[in-house]
Amino acid sequence: METNNSFNRLRELRGSGYEIADGEPDIIGWSIRDTNDRKIGVVNDLLFEPEQQKVRYIVANLRDNDFGIDRRKVLIPIGIALLHENNDDVILNSTSAWQIRALPTYDRNMTDQDERDIFTIFSTTNTSLTNTDSQPYRNIYEHINYNYDNLFRNRRKENRPNKTFGIKQRETNGADSMQSPDYNREHQYINGERLLDRIRNVKNDLNEIERDLRNNREF
Repeated sequence: METNNSFNRLRELRGSGYEIADGEPDIIGWSIRDTNDRKIGVVNDLLFEPEQQKVRYIVANLRDNDFGIDRRKVLIPIGIALLHENNDDVILNSTSAWQIRALPTYDRNMTDQDERDIFTIFSTTNTSLTNTDSQPYRNIYEHINYNYDNLFRNRRKENRPNKTFGIKQRETNGADSMQSPDYNREHQYINGERLLDRIRNVKNDLNEIERDLRNNREF
């Protein structure tokens, strides 16, 4: 039975079979900071709508932050963030520590109410920007705080990609297209260990053959 949960239509980028479009920065793993260079956390993942192929949220891990906030994952609307002009940092402009503290913890069981709470918490952020559409937005994703093009507004023209920030389906064949980098690295490690085991077994067999040959010579 389908539940009334908007998060059912959102997917995490990792392991989804999608990737950041060519020529655009993959911000997963980048530090998240405020305008005073205080660390808020790290970009853990991105939430996107496969149908629209648009990123809606940054999944932020609040680890090692400078505000004494407990380590957990929260969602930040993509339009709140902007890239540092030169560094691999994501800046949250006009965002306060109380807003980060007030965010619900992100997990797979989040509800429509959680998403409305996130929207309300950041409703006064980006007030210097306006919606491109003069008509009232029909859903929260039409609000300026969800405009992922805002991500590049702090970068010099020569440092900006030619396209809007977005994602595309990964161009790979078979089941590998649905595996995340972490999954692939893990299985490369496992396959490597299996190869080492085979090498060790061959070496043991060779040692036994050598011992047998030496014993036969003694007789």
